[in-house]
Amino acid sequence: MNYADIVGFAIDEEIANFYVPGRRTNLPSSTERYGIHLATAPIDNFITEFLPDVARRIHVHDVLLQRIINQVAKTSAP
Repeated sequence: MNYADIVGFAIDEEIANFYVPGRRTNLPSSTERYGIHLATAPIDNFITEFLPDVARRIHVHDVLLQRIINQVAKTSAP
């Protein structure tokens, strides 16, 4: 996580409080959303960084095709 995330999430939260209708804009609600942004930022960074490599190694197309075949076999079984 970097300073741009820390400051950017706070700015983003305040701008959204002004422009998103129906949003609870009190301090506890804003703080909760800010905390969620901070907590999930490393997950987003991890997925963005490593998911393409993992998908290349697992051969996502093969796994998806195998799941489809397994589902068809389950529904075709007597």
